[in-house]
Amino acid sequence: MYGMQIMARRMARRAAFSFVAVLFLLAGIAFLCVAAFLMLAASHGAIFAATVIGVVFLGVALILFGIAMLVGRRPVAVAPAPMPMAGAGAGSPVAILTPVIAALAMGISQGMAARRAMRRPRSQD
Repeated sequence: MYGMQIMARRMARRAAFSFVAVLFLLAGIAFLCVAAFLMLAASHGAIFAATVIGVVFLGVALILFGIAMLVGRRPVAVAPAPMPMAGAGAGSPVAILTPVIAALAMGISQGMAARRAMRRPRSQD
């Protein structure tokens, strides 16, 4: 149980650092957008700068939506769930051979019963 607590703390710490990193990433992107806007506004005017920044954001968004649509269409292969066996793990040799041995024993007993039925003398009516 103690190992699970350590793993949970590490995962929480990793999530916290990742969250802070994303906040700084978003702040950096915002400052770069403002810098690009100011640079374009100084050289070409505010309307041109807003148009260029808007088109860039729109283009990036459309590309990301396209990628999301492609990723969502890939077929996912799901393996069938193994049948649980009492006293053995699902992938162990015992779990695999147990149904085979049971079928073999059933077949042998049916064969012996059929042979006994053939050896009995039939009653003559």
